[in-house]
Amino acid sequence: MINNLIQSEKYNVLVFPIGTMTLLIIFYALAIKHRKTAAKHMRYFIASAIVLIDPTIGRWTYTIFQNDLIAMPITYGIMNLILIALIWMDKRNGKDYKPYLVALSCFLLYNIAFFLVFLN
Repeated sequence: MINNLIQSEKYNVLVFPIGTMTLLIIFYALAIKHRKTAAKHMRYFIASAIVLIDPTIGRWTYTIFQNDLIAMPITYGIMNLILIALIWMDKRNGKDYKPYLVALSCFLLYNIAFFLVFLN
């Protein structure tokens, strides 16, 4: 996919596969690093699953709005709201919510990268 985008010279669209791949690598590496701590391990793998929401909901919202600058903020909003809800639930139940904070920070950086690329 990345090779096809490079050959078609759609460089601004590269933010999607590269960003998604980077997030998956980060969360997978953190999950493996914390494999002996079940709670952290599980939360980083949940964050990995949330990464996969991006292409699914992103395509759906793009089909509806036909504009990345409308579709992607909706997609990112859904992903961020899921993480915020997970943080809130863990905090309320006295669980370790820090992996979700790490994930939310990474997702927000990814969101900022999207807007920096598309607004230029």
